[in-house]
Amino acid sequence: MNRSYLGVPVVTLMVALLWSGCVKQPNSMDTIKIGVIVPLTGNAGVLGDYALKGVQLAVEEQNAKGGLLGKKIELDIQDSKGDPKEGVSVVKNMVSGDHKPFLIYSIVSGVTLALKPETERNKILLMSAVGTDKFLENSQFTIRNYVSATTIGQNLASYLTGTLKARNLVIFYSNNEYGSSVKDAVKKLCEAQGLQVSAEPYDENSLDYKSLIAARVGGNTDAIYVIGIGKGLGTMFKQVRESGYKGKIVGDQLMNAPDVVSVAGEALKGIPYLDFAFETNSTNPSTKAFVDAFRKRFKTDPRNFSVIAYDGTKMLFGTVERDKTIDGEKLVNALNAIKDYQGVFGPVFVTDRNVNYSFHIKEWQ
Repeated sequence: MNRSYLGVPVVTLMVALLWSGCVKQPNSMDTIKIGVIVPLTGNAGVLGDYALKGVQLAVEEQNAKGGLLGKKIELDIQDSKGDPKEGVSVVKNMVSGDHKPFLIYSIVSGVTLALKPETERNKILLMSAVGTDKFLENSQFTIRNYVSATTIGQNLASYLTGTLKARNLVIFYSNNEYGSSVKDAVKKLCEAQGLQVSAEPYDENSLDYKSLIAARVGGNTDAIYVIGIGKGLGTMFKQVRESGYKGKIVGDQLMNAPDVVSVAGEALKGIPYLDFAFETNSTNPSTKAFVDAFRKRFKTDPRNFSVIAYDGTKMLFGTVERDKTIDGEKLVNALNAIKDYQGVFGPVFVTDRNVNYSFHIKEWQ
C-alpha cells in the first residue's frame, strides 16, 4: 500500500484547518443589535410601519458613518400584530440568545407593558412610543418617546375649557390600555376644570357605533373627544358626523394616520386635534432634510410616528457615541439628562424618562 498517497488528504485537511483558524470568520458579535417590536399587521399596522421606517432611516444613516462603537447596527424586526401575547413571545425569543439587542423600540401600550418585564430582567433599554401612564412605573430601563396620557389630558382640558368653552364632554375611547389611560387622564383633568364628562368604551374591530353614539350624545353635548387607532377610529369619526351631531369633535395625534383618514374622509374636515409640531411642508432646514431623505428612501411622506422614531433613535446614537457605551443603566441616565437636543422639528429635552417634543392644536383641512 502506498503510504505517501494516504498521507496527502491528511496533510491537506490539517493545512485547511490551520488556515481557517487564521482567518477571522464573521459572527453575530461583529454587530450591535436593535430590536423593533411593532405591529406590521392588524389595526395598528400602519402606525407600526411608519415607526419602523423612522428607525430604519436613522440606522441606515448611522451605518453609513461606520455604525456605533466600530460595529454595524443590525435590526431584528418583529411583528407584534398589536397583540400583547405575541409581543411577549417575540421578545422572549429576541433576548434568548447570546447576542441580545441593547435597545428595543416598540409601540402600542398593551404590547409594551406586556414585554417590559423581559427587557427589565435583561437590563435592555426599552424606548417606546406609548401613552399609558403605567409605562414608566416599576421600571428602570424605560424611555417614553411619545407624549404621556397626563400631558394629553392637560393640553386637551385647557383647550376644551379655554378655547371651546365646553361644559359637557363625551369621550369615546378604544377599549384597550392606551384608550383607557388617556380617557382617565383627560376625564380627571377636565372635571378638575369644571367640565361634566361621560365616557364610553368602544371596540375598534366592531365598526358599527351608531347605537352607541345615539345612546351617549344628546342636545347638551358641547364636545366629543374620540380616542383610538386605525380604521375603528376613522369609523367613529365618520359615524359621529353621520349621526347629525353639530357640536365640536376633537381628536389627537393618532387622527392623521392614513388608515384613519381613508375611512373617515370628509368627516375629519374642520376637526381640531392635538399633534406634534411637525409639518412635512416646513421650510425649516432640519425638517426639510429629514422629509427629503425619508421620501427618497421610502417613496412616501413621513408621519409623526416616523419623525419621533427617527429623532429618538438618533438621540440615542449620539449618546452612545459620546459616552462610548451601550450599557442600559448608563444610557438611561445619560438620556435623562438631555436638555437641548436639536430634533427634526425643534428642540427636544428629556424629563423623568419622557422625551418631550413640541406639539400644539391643529385643525384638519
